Amino acid sequence: MKKVISLFIFVTVFLPTYSATTSEVKPALKASELYLTVGKTGKSISLTELSQISFKDFENVTGRKMKFFERLSFTLAQKKLRNMINRDGTISISKMRKYVEHHGDQTGACIGGFFLGLFLGP
Repeated sequence: MKKVISLFIFVTVFLPTYSATTSEVKPALKASELYLTVGKTGKSISLTELSQISFKDFENVTGRKMKFFERLSFTLAQKKLRNMINRDGTISISKMRKYVEHHGDQTGACIGGFFLGLFLGP
């Protein structure tokens, strides 16, 4: 009987303390509030503007002319960026994380892959 009473007291005292924890919901990042610095002039542009800007306007902002393949990669990157932005204007962190993990720190095209495609293509 003594064990049952002590168990009852233990459950009534310590069980409510586990349910008293609160979880804090982090606010979603808005694409219009996240700015990137572009070009040598140091101008800032939001992610929503970057996903909707034309490449001619982007050339004016950066102050340098883009080549054909740079324009092509710019439009592809814009499409991926538009897919990462939800309809309510927030950024999908999971899609952004997948993109960064997949592409990592790649810059430009790989010359080895170019020559393999050139010689093995035909």
